[in-house]
Amino acid sequence: MFRKFVSIGFLLAFGVFDARAADSRAEAIAPFLDADVVVVCRINIEKFDVDTFAGRLVEDQASAALLTKNFGPWLAALRKAGARDLYLLATLEDLPPAGSSPPSAVVPLPPGVDAAAVGKLLCGGGDVAAPYAWPTCATVGQAVFAGSNEAVERVGRLKPVARPELAEALSAAADSAAEVVVMPSADARRVFEEMLPNLPAELGGGPVTTLTRGVRWSVLALHDQPEPGLRFVLRAQDAASAKAVALFGKNLDQMLRQSPAVRTFVPDFGALSDRFTSEVKDDRITVSADAKSAAAWASAVLKPMRRNVTRAQCVNNLKQIGLAMHNYVAAHGTFPPAFVADKEGKPLLSWRVLILPYLDENELYKEFHLDEAWDSPHNKTLIGRMPKVYSCPSELGKKLEAGKTTYATPRGPRTIFPGSSGVKLSAITDGTSLTILTIDLPADQAVTWTKPDDWEVPARIDSKALLSRHLRGSNVGFADGSVRFLVETISPLILQAVFTMNGGEVVGNEAF
Repeated sequence: MFRKFVSIGFLLAFGVFDARAADSRAEAIAPFLDADVVVVCRINIEKFDVDTFAGRLVEDQASAALLTKNFGPWLAALRKAGARDLYLLATLEDLPPAGSSPPSAVVPLPPGVDAAAVGKLLCGGGDVAAPYAWPTCATVGQAVFAGSNEAVERVGRLKPVARPELAEALSAAADSAAEVVVMPSADARRVFEEMLPNLPAELGGGPVTTLTRGVRWSVLALHDQPEPGLRFVLRAQDAASAKAVALFGKNLDQMLRQSPAVRTFVPDFGALSDRFTSEVKDDRITVSADAKSAAAWASAVLKPMRRNVTRAQCVNNLKQIGLAMHNYVAAHGTFPPAFVADKEGKPLLSWRVLILPYLDENELYKEFHLDEAWDSPHNKTLIGRMPKVYSCPSELGKKLEAGKTTYATPRGPRTIFPGSSGVKLSAITDGTSLTILTIDLPADQAVTWTKPDDWEVPARIDSKALLSRHLRGSNVGFADGSVRFLVETISPLILQAVFTMNGGEVVGNEAF
């Protein structure tokens, strides 16, 4: 990925801003605001202590550790460079599902800030790894701007406009450690109105303009005094609009409580919702939660989000393994055998070792003695150097020992991996898109990655027990290189059919 750090200087026309928008936080990023920015996130680097907030607001220890590991050292390095605030700016195009990368970042440069150090920390050139490294950084006026190459070029041509609602929202957040401000643009309102002209009956019905035209801005603030807590403030157009938005919120809460999906992923949603306090006063709605309630809420929200992330990482791993398998086919004419065997047919090393050159691990591959067993004195020393691609990040089940993997191939006479002989593509007469290549096993079935050990296909398969690596199922790689998430309720007969490469069963894609 191309990265650079350039000095653009004073490229922006600063314009004339409403004197009422005099909040210093809003003024700091005013030069970067146009009518398209819909979300502004600010982190007070001086006040935001990751360890404190993660420990008090995130009940789940794994989530807290992940936040601390990914953000703690990075924010500390920004603090050391003199940075006081970090802003993230997003337009409608930057937000999911359209956005493919994080919003742009802005770090103001008060006296004493090392701009070059800040730029390196944002764009991945510093000594401390960033949670995300933006492609390009530039000194723009009195700030470091980080974003895509296109975003930096766009900022150079930007004509700022007054956004007094930002100052109002930040003022409502008071002196918090972090805030997320949502200030819908005219385009954002129009898009929502075109997508959903009327609200569903479950949410009260009526035109969606009740929301799109009734809300001016909202802010979610994270406080640390006297104890960590969350506070959400929404400003409506008037008191009547505030009451209408509050009714929508009440209807949404009831709908979520009854949703099967919410009950599955956040079973305590109702109890968590009851722990929040809300107030409607004039044109404002305020929702608050103390530290304990906020912690329970954050844990409930982060857990399914983290599971989705780890599941996606697992999919990527299996895709890389599948690609390496096909590159092996291109080089050798067959898929790798299930194991390397000696002259007597005794299994020595796993297929995972054989495809190392096609996973950019050629140097590691060269260190193996292919004529020795996986646990020979020499080969045994390489177990601890398992490539990351063999590690599924799922947190379900017991924690795996170093050198253990849950990625295996199905083993059996009619599978792609019958033993010490490689199988040609032409032998997969059931179709590569309907024949399983790799499977992510339950944690208690993990194997040493170099060991010639895989999953023996039984006469009868227990789908629920087998497909339990992730919540409600497991990722499975197919011989065409694709990866599917197979749910634990899939028919054992269908599962049995797709493990074989030439069984002649008729299986449609709808079976998955």
